[in-house]
Amino acid sequence: MKKPKLISGLFTIILFLGVPGRFFAEDAEVKLNSNDGSTKMIVQDKDAKTVSSFDSAGNLVVSGTATVAGSKFSVGGATLVVASGNVGIGTTNPGAKLDVNGSAKISRYLTQAADTGITLSTADFGATITVNSGATQTVALPAVTASDLGAQFTIVKQGVGTVIVQAAGGTSIADSTSGGTIYNNSATETYATITLRLTSSTMWSILGGNGSWTTN
Repeated sequence: MKKPKLISGLFTIILFLGVPGRFFAEDAEVKLNSNDGSTKMIVQDKDAKTVSSFDSAGNLVVSGTATVAGSKFSVGGATLVVASGNVGIGTTNPGAKLDVNGSAKISRYLTQAADTGITLSTADFGATITVNSGATQTVALPAVTASDLGAQFTIVKQGVGTVIVQAAGGTSIADSTSGGTIYNNSATETYATITLRLTSSTMWSILGGNGSWTTN
């Protein structure tokens, strides 16, 4: 099919009769409906490669890089998911899952009650674990690898019962034995806290806290 010619430096787009729902330019094609009806609009390049499309549910799919030229980008009340790669704020070359070049403000941190003890997983990284119990309770740390370096937990003792933090096999907490523990058994320290960060694939280091904690 003949395509429009370049006239005076501008592309003239012509809607050809007999080809409903399609627009052609010199090096692109826009189809308003796919053949099977699954896509409402498709933009293809001159090689018939899809550049972007809207599916029948109104979802936009961009095959390349999307650039927002305006001053704001908003998803409203929806959920924004980045399936893979890194997200950068204030940087065009993020070196982590979230790389913020500048100050960051977080209004709330994940807090999880574990009044009857808990076995943590890597999905719980970053959480604050509260334990309010009159009996001994154990917070078991997850098994980790070198890819988990920087992971962190904070444990808060709110009850009179002993709180034991148990390392997984092959890892230690500060100077504890491998697979050892750190615990607080003071009935009066209902304010005790401890923050642990994974600083090697076999070591949880104590970043801070208060109260009387003992390794074993």
